[in-house]
Amino acid sequence: MENLEKYFGDALGIIYEGEEFAEDAKPLLRKWEFRFPKRIADPRGNSLGVTKSFCDFLEARSLGKLDVVGEVVLNGDVYGRKGFDDGDNIITSGIVSFERINKGNLNGVPRDLMCANTESGSKYYFYSDDHSASMFLLLGAAIHMN
Repeated sequence: MENLEKYFGDALGIIYEGEEFAEDAKPLLRKWEFRFPKRIADPRGNSLGVTKSFCDFLEARSLGKLDVVGEVVLNGDVYGRKGFDDGDNIITSGIVSFERINKGNLNGVPRDLMCANTESGSKYYFYSDDHSASMFLLLGAAIHMN
């Protein structure tokens, strides 16, 4: 539980009550990244478009929701998802929207609690800055796009 507090801080209460899953547990993703199911058929258009839109959403902190145009799933280590052990790597179903749940910062760096809504109706929560190294590179490339 102490390691989880280090990563999730105040958001930990949405998945756990004490040491047990909360009745209305909401899974949290750590080391998240985008995956693009149609990458072979459309090697640049879908992935860059979705990533650029997400970057614009991250930077415009006054916006609360981003509807996804294109195909993307999230991959990451899940915590608080019934049927999975904490830290199991998962791939979500298709993402239809992202929501900004809470704005925050850690040492002056934006750290927003986000929610990804899937086609199947699931919700996955994650911190905007808790992405994988490959996602860091992808976001960096998208920021420099025209």
